[in-house]
Amino acid sequence: MKGLVRWGIAAVFVVATALPARAKNWDEPMSWDVCLDAADLNTSDTVTVRGIVQPEFFAAAAFIYPSGTFAVASASKPLTSCTTSASSVGLFFARGSAVGNLPADASQSAPDIWLVEWYFRFDSGGAFSTMGPVVGVAAGSTYAQTITGAFGLDGHAWKDHAWKDKTTARGQAVITVLSSAGVDGSTVSAFRITVP
Repeated sequence: MKGLVRWGIAAVFVVATALPARAKNWDEPMSWDVCLDAADLNTSDTVTVRGIVQPEFFAAAAFIYPSGTFAVASASKPLTSCTTSASSVGLFFARGSAVGNLPADASQSAPDIWLVEWYFRFDSGGAFSTMGPVVGVAAGSTYAQTITGAFGLDGHAWKDHAWKDKTTARGQAVITVLSSAGVDGSTVSAFRITVP
């Protein structure tokens, strides 16, 4: 019993000394993962963008998961399912239209595939949105989306964060491509979003 009490006191001490350090880090960037399979998409007719058949217009809804839920895919380890034991923390909504075949984009080495609006709604309260192109880059590569707004981000996950109680947010979200359906054997698309 004395050993159990000692372990309990030690655990309380560790947690108590860690809390101030955690509080100082709330303003650091935060990240989440999103994975989409065919069932998460409503699509229109298709177009071929640089040899890859894509929907011309789409709408999507999928779960948001903690960062690190999905690994970066490769030819030797493609991402073939969004199934995970991780618990979702919210819902992701998107709509977009293909822009990859338009003349202004044709000369870019990393093509813009779609112009999208993304909306992230959290179970703990609040949401934020982004807008910009989805860029056709390899898994592990990054690109940016413009943060267009935020509201009510005062739930548990946002406690004391710089965005708490804000109705607007500025800056860029960084998108890390985790997988693209039809590339390197992956059958689902996944990304990580990191906000300042």
